[in-house]
This record gives sequence, C-alpha cells and structure tokens, in this order.
Amino acid sequence: MNELLFFISFVICAFTLFFCYKFLGKRGLYGYIALASMLGFITSFRIAPISKFNTLISIPIYISIFIAIYVLIEKENKKAVYTGVNLAFATSVLFAGLLLILIYYVPLVTNILSIDITTVFQERLRLVAIYPIVLYGSLSASVYFYNLLKRNYKSMFISAILTCVLIQLLDTLVLVGVGYVAIMTSKELVQLIMVSYAFKLMISILYIPVLYMTNRVKRVEA
Repeated sequence: MNELLFFISFVICAFTLFFCYKFLGKRGLYGYIALASMLGFITSFRIAPISKFNTLISIPIYISIFIAIYVLIEKENKKAVYTGVNLAFATSVLFAGLLLILIYYVPLVTNILSIDITTVFQERLRLVAIYPIVLYGSLSASVYFYNLLKRNYKSMFISAILTCVLIQLLDTLVLVGVGYVAIMTSKELVQLIMVSYAFKLMISILYIPVLYMTNRVKRVEA
C-alpha cells in the first residue's frame, strides 16, 4: 500500500508541475514550488516502509522542487531561478513558524488529528530547525552545479542526474543524519540515509521525462 501511495505521489507531482508551467508559466512554477515546499515539510516527519525498507515518504514531493528549479534554469532567466529558490526557503520558514504556533497554542489541532503532534514535533525538533536551511542550501548548490554541468556537457539529462547524485547525497546526510539522530539507533540511521538516497536517485530519474516535456513547452510570458 505504501508503495502505491509513493508512486501516486510521484505521478501527481509530475503532472501538476508540468501543467503548472504549461498553462501559467513561471508563475505557475512559483505556486508549485511554494505548495511542494509546504507539503515536503509536513511529510518529512513521516517514515514508512517501501519495499520492506524504511524511507521518507516526502521524497517524490521534495525532489519535484528541484525539478521545478531545473525547469526555471532551462526556460527562464537567472532572476526567476533565484526567485524560486528564495520562495521555497521563505515558504518553509513561514510554515515551520505557523506549525509551531498551531501546535503550542492551539490544542484543537492535536484533538482534530487524533495524534500527539506536540510529541512528534519535539522528537524531530532538529528536523524542523534545519529543513528550511538544508532546502535552501541544496537548491542553491543545485543551481550552481546544474549550470556548471550544463556549460560543460550541454545535456539536461547529465546535468540533472549528476547534480542529483552529488547534491542529494549531501542533502540526505545532513537532513536525515541531523534530523533523526536523536530518535534512532546508529544502524537505523545509516540504513535510513542509504535507502532514502537510493530512492531519491530513482525518483530523480523518473522525473527526467517530465523535465524534457516541460522544456518543450512554449514559454508563457508573465
């Protein structure tokens, strides 16, 4: 069941990203990046078994943010690219602050969702603190390396895959390694890092056709 939900999440993200750019241009991608940043933040708290291996269920959503940035690199100017990066950062910071307020000052949230959100949130407080920073750092580094590879290889496929191989390794080591170190054994943490990284690579490859399809869309003027 988790495998199906994981795949459906990828499909929904892929189609939404494509149609946002097709019909709304860069503003559509800005909206998508903001939404994906919020959903990626929420789902980063959940670990679930996929093919018998525990991993982050946020991966399809999280990786789609990077794909959206790659589209901006290919189709728009430098200002638009960094607007997307800054928007992802600002959205995740604002949402983290809002979630803190809701959890600590609105007990009704816990009652409605029927789980002790406060406990969950406190256990993953490191994750809450570093998520916006890691996302911003990873996106900024991705822009740099993607452009560097693009100049050298002239290939979206090579640029996207090699950027993912490097940046997502660092991203996973920091985000998972720091975010979950307090609630897992060393063995569990290492396994989660390795499996999450493997799934990130797999999902990134699956997103490549979306990147090519979106690149063929006629640019919508703002």
